[in-house]
Amino acid sequence: MILQADDMKKETSIEVNNIEQQYECRGMCAIRRAPEYWTTLGSSKTRTSEQAIEGQRLIKQQLEELPPNTTVAFTDGSCMGNPGPCGAGAIIYNNEEEETIQYPVSNRGSILLAELVAIKLVLEKIDNYNYRNVKQLNIYSDSQSAIGIITLNWKSENYHKTIQEIKNRKIKLNKRVLVSTSFGHRAL
Repeated sequence: MILQADDMKKETSIEVNNIEQQYECRGMCAIRRAPEYWTTLGSSKTRTSEQAIEGQRLIKQQLEELPPNTTVAFTDGSCMGNPGPCGAGAIIYNNEEEETIQYPVSNRGSILLAELVAIKLVLEKIDNYNYRNVKQLNIYSDSQSAIGIITLNWKSENYHKTIQEIKNRKIKLNKRVLVSTSFGHRAL
């Protein structure tokens, strides 16, 4: 694979290093990392007010630069204890409108389940309601595990039904659906 990449660099005008910068491989397992500009924003537990302002600016800039007929959703799961009572939520931006979704998931679930259900809720909402003009859906989650399971086919010991429902819904939507990394939401 490395030789193929070297050949592509030499024989084409494609800049291989700029393709899918959020992906890298460690051993035989693909991983997805946050975009470089998010590394300066701190974590949801350590973010300063200056970092929060910069994060808000970056989100606003991304929303303003979207192609026409693109819907954006930010998802999050929450769990009191792990396992414990958990819930899922999302905010969907479609043109000038925004919609908030909140959903209690389980009396005894995990944070991974809550994160997966949050993504599933967005896909269901887009599929079931009047979002026919949506050509692309960008879903942002701060859960590396949920993103890896959905986009990179990481193995999961649990929640096979929920994972399969998400994958099936993505296919059914017949739109370009991107599930990407977001930084933690606190103070944003």
